[in-house]
Amino acid sequence: MEKFNLNLVSIQHKKLSDFHKEWWIFSLVNNSRKAALKQEPKWLDNFMPYKIWQKISGIDGKILAKRMNDERGLLDGHSVTVIYQKQAP
Repeated sequence: MEKFNLNLVSIQHKKLSDFHKEWWIFSLVNNSRKAALKQEPKWLDNFMPYKIWQKISGIDGKILAKRMNDERGLLDGHSVTVIYQKQAP
């Protein structure tokens, strides 16, 4: 960043936190099932089989989240740390 006389030292992306792991896996499982059944995504779906699939996906998400300890398989979370160094004048 020339305007502020800064050099970029590093950019670090924090992995998805444990708090969000269960939600992320639930979304993957639920969306995969929808795709397999060729269902269109909807904002609100009160159809009973869909509610059952959501419950099953939630249970799968909880089970799989507890077993997922390897961070290499996780997405980057929303936290990013950028380190700059001021250039000498």
